[in-house]
Amino acid sequence: MPAWTWWASVLSFALASSISPGPVNLLTLSNTLSGYLNSSFRFITGATVGFMLQLLILGTALQPLLRAWPWLETALHIGGVLFLLWLAWLLWRDSGQLDDARRRPADWHTGLALQWLNPKAYLAAAAAVGLYAGGSPQHLYWLTAAYGAVCWLSLAVWIGLGCLLRRHAQSPRRMRALNRLLSVLLLLSIGLML
Repeated sequence: MPAWTWWASVLSFALASSISPGPVNLLTLSNTLSGYLNSSFRFITGATVGFMLQLLILGTALQPLLRAWPWLETALHIGGVLFLLWLAWLLWRDSGQLDDARRRPADWHTGLALQWLNPKAYLAAAAAVGLYAGGSPQHLYWLTAAYGAVCWLSLAVWIGLGCLLRRHAQSPRRMRALNRLLSVLLLLSIGLML
């Protein structure tokens, strides 16, 4: 088992990268604001599982491929940015109607897939594997388990924030304003990742 200093460093890194605003955090907040509490928990579970798989695959198989084909990393980034721009557009266009029948809540599959198109997740996973896996399968497994727990709890904090904000966003006008703010924050997070 790794030393306590390794654990302290991993947990701090995982918390800082998981709780900071990013695409998954903002979509968790938006989903909860829209009243999809149960769906939000499924979404963050899918996102957490997706990220854990990303850590494991990046730590075992993807790194050699990215070293062999550097263009693959660029393609992943471009695809991820385009997907996040589309999500920002959807948030911006949202009507703000809390009972909009056209709106589909983000679910487990959405969370799982989103992590593979999320530049923030890819960068965090690559950094974590590079810093903490150290070529050791055991370290990679401990890293994945610890990061997964912190990731899920961090996203649950965003669900709590969504529940608090929802109390004050009962009108479509306020809801639309919040969604537009989330859209702008998502665009800013994309800009910071480029």
